[in-house]
Amino acid sequence: MGHPPLGSLGRFLYTQNPFYLISCFLMIYGLQLGAASYGGDFFFRSVFLTFSLVAYTALMVVTAIGVIRLGKVWQDARSILLVVVIGQIALSVGLDEYCVIDWNMASGMLMFGAVFSIAATELILRACRMRFPSWYRISFYLLLLCFFAAPIALGYAVRENHLRLANWGAPLFSTAIAGGLLLLAPAVRRGAALVQDNGTPWDWPLYPLSAFVILAVVAMIRAHAIWMSFGFLGMPVQFEPFLLMPIALAGLVLVVESDGTKTTGRTHGAMGFAPALLACSFSRQGM
Repeated sequence: MGHPPLGSLGRFLYTQNPFYLISCFLMIYGLQLGAASYGGDFFFRSVFLTFSLVAYTALMVVTAIGVIRLGKVWQDARSILLVVVIGQIALSVGLDEYCVIDWNMASGMLMFGAVFSIAATELILRACRMRFPSWYRISFYLLLLCFFAAPIALGYAVRENHLRLANWGAPLFSTAIAGGLLLLAPAVRRGAALVQDNGTPWDWPLYPLSAFVILAVVAMIRAHAIWMSFGFLGMPVQFEPFLLMPIALAGLVLVVESDGTKTTGRTHGAMGFAPALLACSFSRQGM
């Protein structure tokens, strides 16, 4: 019979190919190290990081289209498409410091990154003939815009000495992300019926909710990064669990909505987990 656990691991690695995602994180880490080599020259650091990420994400877009249109290798394509999403998010998170130092230039780079991300998504959808229903599309773009708009707005708040707004930036970001996720509720309630004949071999909820799971998880991490970058400048800050609450609550709502008018074990599990969110409601840093 051999070794079933090893065989299962081999099948997982072959069919899911997580090495694309691992290589993506290593690439982003390498680009951050390369940007750090510019030392205190924030302009060249920011330009290098931004356009390196644009080039990498564009390469992944072209690769995804080629793998789908020419190779028809959908298992690899799924991982590559998730890499594209991660690359789009990475474009929005590397300019926090530069937003405070040179807001005009940093804002221009972030707006360019937002336009590029939306254009890249549309190119993939059209070139690969993938169906992405309106509710999913609107939510996806709004979530991306939250990532790009946050450092622009909060960098401006710090520059203009609106410190109260800067301090509230992370909770507001987390709440905005939750609002974007809740726009999925009508689509999630309709379930698989909304994404039938979507142009891919993937079934709901894998398509298209995989991308939203990544956005939600990264948004939780990003909320804390915003808290550190813009909130309570000059003061030590700690991880604040309450920053996770809006996003986690939105996720629970979507889990309940996914059952439609039925009540299943999934709904009971989500409702049972809801009181645990109270543990996230306290703050160790005054607002």
